[in-house]
Amino acid sequence: MPITTEFWATTAQVIPALLLAVVLAERADRPKPAGPSSEPPPPKSLSVVFSLAMLVSIALGVSAEFLALDGLLGRGGRGTARVVIIAIGVLAFWVVAVAAMRRGGRFFPAEEDALDRLSTGRALAVTTVAVSHFLFAFAVAVLPLAAAVWLAIRV
Repeated sequence: MPITTEFWATTAQVIPALLLAVVLAERADRPKPAGPSSEPPPPKSLSVVFSLAMLVSIALGVSAEFLALDGLLGRGGRGTARVVIIAIGVLAFWVVAVAAMRRGGRFFPAEEDALDRLSTGRALAVTTVAVSHFLFAFAVAVLPLAAAVWLAIRV
C-alpha cells in the first residue's frame, strides 16, 4: 500500500480537529468554587492518572501532526505513517470515551446523597443503567483505537 501525499495531507487536517475535540470534550462543566477563599478538593488518584493519560495523548497527537507535516515534505515513511495512524486512534478513543462517559454520568442524581434517599430498587436500576452505559461507552471508544492498530499493521 503506497503512502501518498494525499495520506499526509488528510492526516495533517484530521489531527488538529481531533486535538481540538479532545480539549473541548475534557473541558470541565463543574461549577467553580464559590469565593476566593474556598480551595478545590484534593485530586483523587484516578483523576491524576486520567489527566496524565490525557496529556500523553495530546503530546502524541501534536507529535503526529509534525510527523504528518514532515511527510508532506517528502520525508515520511511507513513507520511514520504507523505512528500517525496510532495517534489518530488514541485521540479518537479519548474523544469518544470522554463524551460517552460524561453522558453516562448524567444518569446519576446530582446531589451526593441522592442515591441514599432513593428506594433500593430505584438506586439499583440507576446504578445498573449508568454502569452498563459506561461499559458500552468504553467498548465503543475502543473501536477507533482497534481500527487504528489494524490499519497500522496493514500499512
